[in-house]
Amino acid sequence: MNILPQKVVLPIHPKKYYKQGFSFCGGYSAKAILEAYGIDYPKHPQTLYPKGQQYIALASTPKHWKKIFLCL
Repeated sequence: MNILPQKVVLPIHPKKYYKQGFSFCGGYSAKAILEAYGIDYPKHPQTLYPKGQQYIALASTPKHWKKIFLCL
């Protein structure tokens, strides 16, 4: 069995680190990942959530985030 390293430092990073409030952690994470790969997403991170979840803090599924990353 291969032992994974305890610490990994990636050579890429977002152009800015955003201060997140009480919710929308997935949106902020997705925005940072997109920016780290050179994709500018100028809208607020909460707009990355599905319709109906943009104003309440509900968890999104991995399937939703996969669709976001593949569509942008």
